[in-house]
Amino acid sequence: MQPDEPLGLYVDVPVDATYSTYDIRLQDPNGKTIPLRSLSHAEAQKTQVVVVNPGKRAGNYVIVVSGLAEPGGIAASAKELARLQFTVEFTH
Repeated sequence: MQPDEPLGLYVDVPVDATYSTYDIRLQDPNGKTIPLRSLSHAEAQKTQVVVVNPGKRAGNYVIVVSGLAEPGGIAASAKELARLQFTVEFTH
C-alpha cells in the first residue's frame, strides 16, 4: 500500500445479548486510540467494513471491539470483546 491510502477492513463483531451497543476503535503504533464506529446490536450482527487511513505511519495496528450494556454508556465501563491486529507496510 502507499502512504495516505485508506484501507478497508472487514470486521465480524462477537455479538452477545448482554450488549446493546458496540464500539470499534483503532489503536495506532504509538498507542493512540481513535474511535471508528459505534454499532447497535442489530448492526453488529452483520459483517462491518471499517475504513482506516494510517497516513504515513507504518507499523502494528489493533482494532478493539468493545460492548456496552446501555446505549450511550460510559466507554470506561465497556467490556473488550476482541482485538484484531494487523501490520501496515508501505511499498516504494
